[in-house]
Amino acid sequence: MIKKTDKMMKKKILSILSSPKAADWIDKKLQTQEMEVFYFYQAKIGLNSIKEINPDLVIIDSHIYDIPIFLVIYLLKSLDIPIIMLLFDKREKENIFFSDVDKMILFQKNSIEELLPSVLKMLKKKPVVCDQEKKERVEKNILKILNTYFYHSFLYDKIIEKITSIENFASFFENIASMFYEYFSLSFFSFAYYSKSTLVFHSLLPEDNYTSAVSFFLKNFDTYLDEHSYLKMEEHKKLISLPLKKRDRVEEVEEYFSKDKNRVGGIFFTHTMEEEELVFFKNFLPFLFKLFYQVIEYQDNQFAKKRLSFLFSRFLPVKVIDDLLQRSDLKSLKIGEKREVAVLFSHVMDFHSIENNNSAENTVDFLNLHFSGLSYCIKKHGGEINKFIGDAVFAMFGAPESYEDNEMRAVKSAIDMIRLVKKTEFQDLVFGEKGYSIGIGLHIGKVIVGNIGSSDNFDYTAIGDTVNLAARLESLNKYYQTRILVSEEIYREAKNKEFLFREVDTVMVKGKDTPTTLYTILFPGEFDPAFLSSYHKAVKMFKMGNFLLAHQYFSESSRLNSKDFLVNLYLKRSEELMQNPPPDWNGAIALDFK
Repeated sequence: MIKKTDKMMKKKILSILSSPKAADWIDKKLQTQEMEVFYFYQAKIGLNSIKEINPDLVIIDSHIYDIPIFLVIYLLKSLDIPIIMLLFDKREKENIFFSDVDKMILFQKNSIEELLPSVLKMLKKKPVVCDQEKKERVEKNILKILNTYFYHSFLYDKIIEKITSIENFASFFENIASMFYEYFSLSFFSFAYYSKSTLVFHSLLPEDNYTSAVSFFLKNFDTYLDEHSYLKMEEHKKLISLPLKKRDRVEEVEEYFSKDKNRVGGIFFTHTMEEEELVFFKNFLPFLFKLFYQVIEYQDNQFAKKRLSFLFSRFLPVKVIDDLLQRSDLKSLKIGEKREVAVLFSHVMDFHSIENNNSAENTVDFLNLHFSGLSYCIKKHGGEINKFIGDAVFAMFGAPESYEDNEMRAVKSAIDMIRLVKKTEFQDLVFGEKGYSIGIGLHIGKVIVGNIGSSDNFDYTAIGDTVNLAARLESLNKYYQTRILVSEEIYREAKNKEFLFREVDTVMVKGKDTPTTLYTILFPGEFDPAFLSSYHKAVKMFKMGNFLLAHQYFSESSRLNSKDFLVNLYLKRSEELMQNPPPDWNGAIALDFK
């Protein structure tokens, strides 16, 4: 049944939808626009109404049930009618049958809002002038084609079965061609397409007829190529030859050549069919040719994706590569997003000594081994190396792959990195006074992640205060003589787990308005428990402004460990602040250096 809007407008839209929910939604969105909308729930009835309605646009959904969707698309595109398709699953975008659809929209809250702008945009386009004779022929034969389809529906079902298990085009063609031979009176069937100056030829034919049949086909193909003079044929390549049974009747010769400039090729066959069978088979050829070509394109794209993924997997996270390969334009490649990420920065302590006291070759060898070891520690816990900067490493936990415990993973990676460096020896390398050591900074917070850069050179990276603070923490290891510095946000999430922390300082970092409390991660047996107890009491008193009591506790800590840098730092500060108490003490020390 046809359902129309109240106003009769100039632009006409044919809507074939299996989902009443989708139809109701479209009705609400389009009924106030200057257009006339016709709704059908069965594709067969909708297609047979095309001649009467003469639509400017067709909206369909991917769950049309009474006719295979690929046949609906084929018939509509035969009339040069633009198509918008509603999808119910984002994975359907990969369906090779849908490649000729002008616009695909996911039927969900965030995406369906694209529908109205897409409809208006398509209706504003200059309509494609369809060959009138072709249009009348297709319209006249739609019912006949559809009825023939229902008569031969089992054939389409079998094609679908073959599509779902594609391994490569050669085996796919062999399966399809063998099936055609079973259901049609074919004696020779071949498909050829032009690729990289080569005519790639697939055939199903008797071996003793191969030479004459192919020669005949290639002669006609050369004539066909004259219409595509921009192509240069350099080679013929035959891929498949299968023996078939002999036919008793006189064989007739038929051929079909594509008129699509982007898909150059054709189908050639000999047969003993009756007229009705031949009409159906010939009507089927444009779809069949396009199907073959789409399978080839799909296979080539999958190969290209796998190759690109392999080439770039050492430089980009696999998930980022997969995402990039699914995006088709520069704008979509550069889309960013905000998310919570744990950021890790690390660099080699006193690297200038290594650089100045070793050859360039040995220095590069050292860095390669160093980065390989740290990369293993980071990736082991689900982190991704964002980049290497000189002797520094920038890694993220939470982008592109995120976990519930990103901060825990970052802490575990940092601990593994310190342990790895401690047990690694480089026999032929000259280090500075403190040997081979690294500093690590950890912070977690909101960042902007995405592909950032110029039009011809961009990286997947993160930016924002979280990244800057993590880098700042890493640089402060040199000042505090620590190996790992973490922010209060990391400490808060990980303090009750299996890790042991020591409060280092509360500071006003340059460029930040609020105090930042810094912590370092301790290793088992690194400090005496009595020392840590005294130290933490001292820090608490210091932050409260009780510098006298803090000094007493720090003195006790110094008695237990006189060489501890932080204790001596706080002793000096306590003495200075007792002599010159600050008027507005907030427990934080201003760091005015980088």
